[in-house]
Amino acid sequence: RVFEDAGALLRALGEASTSTLRAVAFANAADVAPVSAAGGAVAKARVTAATPDEVTVAVTLDAPAMLVLTDNYNPAWRVRVDGVEKKVIPVYHTFMGVMLERGTYQVVFRYEPPYAL
Repeated sequence: RVFEDAGALLRALGEASTSTLRAVAFANAADVAPVSAAGGAVAKARVTAATPDEVTVAVTLDAPAMLVLTDNYNPAWRVRVDGVEKKVIPVYHTFMGVMLERGTYQVVFRYEPPYAL
């Protein structure tokens, strides 16, 4: 579900049932525009590699959908879908997601801070 402002998003999160929170991504309109997704997509997603600064997911979708990674959102996270950089979307004000079209993908979330480690 997409909300026009952060206040409405936070109110909806507070009022949502546990089953809704398990099945629906909540995001701010400013973070997801101009993307859209059809409800009810059938997805297969499998984490194929994970380190503290990189997570790789193999994904197959039969309709457009948002892949949500339940790792803490930070603006230093980047996401590449089959090597092409996409927008990381804050989900629930704490996790991160990426919009995907129907198809099969390798999705790589990588933490890339602006400073040298």
